[in-house]
Amino acid sequence: MQKLLTLFLIVLTAGVVLYGCGGGGGGSSPSDVFEPTPPPSTDPANPQLADLFLTADKLNVQTDGRDQVVLTVIAVTGANAALEGTVINLGSTAGLLSAQQIVTGADGKATFTFSAGAEKANQTADITASSGTMKRQIPISIRGSTLELNADKPTLKGDGLDIINLTGTLRDAGTLVIPNARLRISSSLGNILTDTVNVATQGTTINLTTDFSGSVKARLKGDKTGTDTISLQWIHPTTGAVFVQKDVNVTVSRSIFSITSPANGTTLDVSQPVEIAVSWLNFDGTEKVGKTITFNAGAGTLSASSALTDQSGVARVTFLAPAAGGPVLITASGSDTGDSGSATITLNVKPSTPTSLVLQAAPTILSPSNGTTASTSTITATVRDATNNPVPGAIVRFTLSKLVGGGEFISPLSAVTDSGGKAVATFTAGTAPSAKDQIEVTASVEAFPAVLNRVYLTIGQQPSRITFGETNVIEDLVVNGHQVGYKLPISLTVTDNNGNAVPNQVISLGMVVSKFRLGFRTDPDTGDFQVTGEFNNEDLNQNGILDPGEDGARGFYDFDLDGIINKADTDLDGFADEAAFFLDINEVERQTSATPQGLLNGRLDPGNVATIPAQVITNENGMTAFTIDYAKSYGNWVVVTINASTGVVGSESTATISIALVVKANDKPYLHSPFGF
Repeated sequence: MQKLLTLFLIVLTAGVVLYGCGGGGGGSSPSDVFEPTPPPSTDPANPQLADLFLTADKLNVQTDGRDQVVLTVIAVTGANAALEGTVINLGSTAGLLSAQQIVTGADGKATFTFSAGAEKANQTADITASSGTMKRQIPISIRGSTLELNADKPTLKGDGLDIINLTGTLRDAGTLVIPNARLRISSSLGNILTDTVNVATQGTTINLTTDFSGSVKARLKGDKTGTDTISLQWIHPTTGAVFVQKDVNVTVSRSIFSITSPANGTTLDVSQPVEIAVSWLNFDGTEKVGKTITFNAGAGTLSASSALTDQSGVARVTFLAPAAGGPVLITASGSDTGDSGSATITLNVKPSTPTSLVLQAAPTILSPSNGTTASTSTITATVRDATNNPVPGAIVRFTLSKLVGGGEFISPLSAVTDSGGKAVATFTAGTAPSAKDQIEVTASVEAFPAVLNRVYLTIGQQPSRITFGETNVIEDLVVNGHQVGYKLPISLTVTDNNGNAVPNQVISLGMVVSKFRLGFRTDPDTGDFQVTGEFNNEDLNQNGILDPGEDGARGFYDFDLDGIINKADTDLDGFADEAAFFLDINEVERQTSATPQGLLNGRLDPGNVATIPAQVITNENGMTAFTIDYAKSYGNWVVVTINASTGVVGSESTATISIALVVKANDKPYLHSPFGF
């Protein structure tokens, strides 16, 4: 074996030498010779680049030219050591880099910045860092530019003569206008568009160029009836790719279609009825008779979804305002041969008197803000009336008290409730931490100062992960001097986003008994046991009350008592062979003499058979512990599920674990299942 390896190395070396010398007059060309790429050198005296890493502090940048992303390149050797002096070449498909070439320092790192620069188009820029043949890439989103498109009226007469004037404006993320940009405007129905500046430019789709004010102007006319969607797009000058788009809908009709009553903006009381009348006339003033008008209301109730026009060309339905206040959009539309019409109005339903305010914060515990990242909590106030209906249009004022002086603030100081009765503000933490629940946020309804509520916030380390820990040692539970049960210790560890311990963190605990078991001790002295059945908690809704349909077994039962619960469906009847279904008094199917009839006992099994504390607090190492306390008779026969939560919204602020209650070693005699065999 050693001789073969030596011979192979000699032949390989000879081949390399021949390639290096040209191999004589008839040697192979470089493309004919296989030359394996050597692995990166790990020689400390001659370190070489083995890998590059490219990271960014965020993945988007605004088109205002001021916003920027900080990127970091890390060069490492084959031994994963920092490599100093590595020349990094930079490139980007769009935007502006702070440098084209950088060199890593003693820590193997080099940083540079990226901004939109003069680029105003919304797009994705691919940032590339390379050294030699090694290249790394990261996408950065350039965004923030917007288009506005407005029509001077909502309806166009489809006679080919009437005109709608359209105005579009293009702005960057800083709201500055963007001149000399190429836009494209189109009609979905194929009506004719004309460039107002250059009237020779006409068609169903035309190109426009923004002027010094970032605007374009066009006219629409035509006879294609219906809802015409006018789309304005900012497009790439060569590829035609769409950077940003804005649409506006106009109605093209060959008739006069309008909601004649009530007037647009009419104010109604809650639950007030009003007649909706729609008039449909031809351009010559003649009535459209016997045509179906379809009605739709965003809230409230209509007496009918459609109605026919009468001899006056008018269709009528009754609208009943909703019980909650707020704006309601009413839409009417009709279709005739070669023609259509539609109209909308908004009715304002006066809000009822507010009587209650519910205030919520998410999250209630947040980390301090720093120079680059603001730590925020969303504050939501929900205002309702005496019948629990949401109250829209109410002014809610937000105030702060018990501050820590770190620059914390709330914005806006007042907000108007939406159709769901909700008003939202944002609390921004300062740089200083607070005591638990120190900061008080109050929300009150203007003109109704008694309608208010408060929520409390804590500025501290933001918990990121909760981890459970189990133990194999249990303690005795002593009550009145008697050893009546066990205490099973459980630990919890809370860490922040960087893996650091979070001390003084309040953790809320909850526990339910998820499963219970039937069975017996095969040897009460050794603790060996046989499970004959395993069932879910009968309390399906976890309300602690025996509701109809809850008393009975749901799980698996060892019908043949062979010590094995067979969950397969060998007889192909659609059920597991040893599934124990809900045992209704009138149900006899699949019941045998071994069926656990005793579970139909008029009570919830297994009941609340174990306890834990409601809250625990972590120590300086981010750890805490508690015990599950339970009577000895439930050891090996009950499974509990514990939920731990820091009260911070998000999946990483909660943790769940299922634990089978155990018995203490040598605590004999061991007990049979209290739920039966």
